Amino acid sequence: MQQNFSYGGDVLKAEWKAEVVKKMYQYEIKTADLAEEANITAAYLNMILSDARNPEDGEEKITSALNRLLERAKEKDVSA
Repeated sequence: MQQNFSYGGDVLKAEWKAEVVKKMYQYEIKTADLAEEANITAAYLNMILSDARNPEDGEEKITSALNRLLERAKEKDVSA
């Protein structure tokens, strides 16, 4: 019996969001800091991460901002 799953895209959406939250926790990144780097409000970031909002550019915007914050953190560690 073959099963068709129509939610495949939703699973991928959830995966990137879970990874963002994991890295925020792991590297002690505050919601306000990530939101500022992504040029959105902290409230809107929370809505995106909790699936209340799903903007088309959300994944790219937030993961890019997170990567910039992580790079800066690495540079501080190296220079310290």
